[in-house]
Amino acid sequence: MLKKIFLLGMNTLVTFTLLAACSNDGGETITSSKPTAQEVLKEEPNADIIQINGTIYKTNIKRVDDLKVTKDKEITIIQKTSKKDFEDGTASKLPVKTKIFSTKEQNDVVIAEINGKIKKYIALAEG
Repeated sequence: MLKKIFLLGMNTLVTFTLLAACSNDGGETITSSKPTAQEVLKEEPNADIIQINGTIYKTNIKRVDDLKVTKDKEITIIQKTSKKDFEDGTASKLPVKTKIFSTKEQNDVVIAEINGKIKKYIALAEG
């Protein structure tokens, strides 16, 4: 019985020690933010991305390509193509004047329409 109590106490002590060692010292709050175009392109230079309302959207993701979504309202038009100077309305690959639409089913997915073909883009969440 004494051995069980000793082992339980040691287990508890080790657990609290590990938790304390892994905690954030200094009382700082760790926050995350949405990835920027520069961060995405640094990690994947050939990424096909667009920026809408400060959010980066990316395509060529199998699970997104497989989604059944319906084009809804036009939300923006691509104003420029760039890999360095990104702002709302910028795309890394889409041509200027490409129309971007919301989808009825998902708020985080948009559709780009190019010559009658569609590409699905998903918002990159905070990381």
